[in-house]
Amino acid sequence: MRHLMSPLDFSIDELDRLLDLANDIEKYPNKYAHACEGKKLATCFYEPSTRTRLSFEAAMLNLGGSVLGFASADSSSAAKGESVSDTIRVISSYADICAMRHPKEGAPLVASQKSRIPVINAGDGGHQHPTQTLADLLTIRSLKGRLDNMTIGLCGDLKFGRTVHSLISALIRYPGIKFVLISPEELRIPSYIREDVLRANNVPFTEVERLEDAIPQLDVLYMTRVQKERILKKCREIGICGICSIASDLAVITVNYVAEELGLNGNSLETTDVSTNKYLMRQIFKKNGDPSPKSMKVDLDTDLDKINIIYPVIVKPTDRSGSRGIFKVEDSRDLADSVKKSVEQSFEKKALIEEFAEGNEYSVEYISYHGEHHFLTLTKKITTGAPNFIEKAHIEPADVDSVILNRVKQTIEHALDSLGIKNSASHSEIKIDIDGNIKIIEIGGRMGGDCIGSDLVWYSTGIDYVKAVIQVACGKKPDLEPCGEKMHVKAVYIFSHEDLVEYKRIKQTFPQKILREVFLNESLIGKATNSSDRAGCYIIREDETDYLNKQD
Repeated sequence: MRHLMSPLDFSIDELDRLLDLANDIEKYPNKYAHACEGKKLATCFYEPSTRTRLSFEAAMLNLGGSVLGFASADSSSAAKGESVSDTIRVISSYADICAMRHPKEGAPLVASQKSRIPVINAGDGGHQHPTQTLADLLTIRSLKGRLDNMTIGLCGDLKFGRTVHSLISALIRYPGIKFVLISPEELRIPSYIREDVLRANNVPFTEVERLEDAIPQLDVLYMTRVQKERILKKCREIGICGICSIASDLAVITVNYVAEELGLNGNSLETTDVSTNKYLMRQIFKKNGDPSPKSMKVDLDTDLDKINIIYPVIVKPTDRSGSRGIFKVEDSRDLADSVKKSVEQSFEKKALIEEFAEGNEYSVEYISYHGEHHFLTLTKKITTGAPNFIEKAHIEPADVDSVILNRVKQTIEHALDSLGIKNSASHSEIKIDIDGNIKIIEIGGRMGGDCIGSDLVWYSTGIDYVKAVIQVACGKKPDLEPCGEKMHVKAVYIFSHEDLVEYKRIKQTFPQKILREVFLNESLIGKATNSSDRAGCYIIREDETDYLNKQD
């Protein structure tokens, strides 16, 4: 009797034979229709699952067997305190094989040691997911024709993603495998995988934060979702008093999920949904009378020829940030290609076609506590213009008259109420035309990125914005008293060789004006298609130098 706890339970020869068998079953399903006739599979899922549980059940039924078991711990004797060992002893009397998913690492292994029938690990916490790995290996081999001599990109939640850990363990046994590990610092691969699996086996790997840096060198890209359930578990263990995001829409989803589950200060999940999806946001704005561009949602199946469009329009993904996948389209000839490119950038594979809003671009920084909205500053945005509108510079505070500024505040505060943003920072992007009319482009329930929240607000207002965000997350009224010098500042981004020359000139001529140099990667010069591609950034004090006083 053999159990399946890890992909390493099979040799490479056994894996090859298993994948060959899977290909044969896929090609000749009738040939195997009675292979498991008279056999019973017990699906013991102590943790919610849709795809994995139904995959097991469908497979057993397609092979002529039958299925019994439970889909949650609450529907088993585990709710009464029964141990995994006792449960598997009972199951062994009724079934021929057991598939077990459990939130605790090692639980299926414990079950296998007490079981009289084979046990398959269907996922144990953040540890292993061997059957998903088998499916992944089958997919890679079907697409590439091999499992060796490839560079594999693993992107997303690498810390808690058990599918990633299992796939790495399986692939390192094949020759010529290299990995590129793509994740933010907070979700890096665990040290035991890095040291005990990769380095111990002399497997080449690199770690990067930007997907764009990795894609050109990859044969396969493996995307994972953020494991918010694992993060919630870790937050429970630590006993946190608050959770917040600095400038990431993706993080906002997990932040508010954890906050709601733990009864902490944050925004509702409904607010999270509408503030991270531009289409839903447009619907809310339309319903509540907030001024925003007219728009429609499309995908690759939409018949664009049947849509009545007044050009120019903006095409953008429904759920991305950082100027990714944004295009200005002047006529119908470029519409289909722009939609295709935007959809490719979208997580949900949807795009918006919306009217082009005239005017200068600004962003508005607020922080809200228990539904009270506190204005911080208005930022002037300088962009590359069409077609991608990548931000070139940010200027704080923006030079607008008091009438317009008051109108901006009224507009944004009404929109924040519409979205239900009550306990967080917010970053609103707007356009103001020559007549003073305001259009809301989008609002995020987080600080502004591109050095706005982290640096510019501090320099221009003297307010410790990051501290205030943390205070709100911990259920405390934010301290908004200025504690630093107020100044006029500008964040300048490097795109071209000309930008680089100007930066070096300023550094040599006015070194005292440079407040911060954020990064510099000269290899990216001239290659920018979105905000992540910019080669560098520096922040300057601009109130004493004539050529820097211009806002355009």
